Amino acid sequence: MVKEEYKDGLQNIDIEKVTEFFKALTEPRRILILEELQKEEHCICDFVKILGLSQPAVSHHISLLSRVGLIKTRREGKKVICSLRDKKNINRLLQIAKKLIKS
Repeated sequence: MVKEEYKDGLQNIDIEKVTEFFKALTEPRRILILEELQKEEHCICDFVKILGLSQPAVSHHISLLSRVGLIKTRREGKKVICSLRDKKNINRLLQIAKKLIKS
């Protein structure tokens, strides 16, 4: 139950979407995907090699990151190419997380 004093502030945000966004960041492999995409675009097959996961597992992680708005995908022939939706802000998000962890 949300305390009465916080209800006004919570009316302006979609708690479910914010929760889903942060849940997407709880898997270490997804953070690695975001860090790799800061360097350059990658296809799903690259992440199979980088992460040592199966293609379906990588596709699941990519789909989740895409659904919460962190990455975007496009098709090039048979390949699915991944890139960051907002490179600057995702970089800031990761930098803030690293600073908070060090504190």
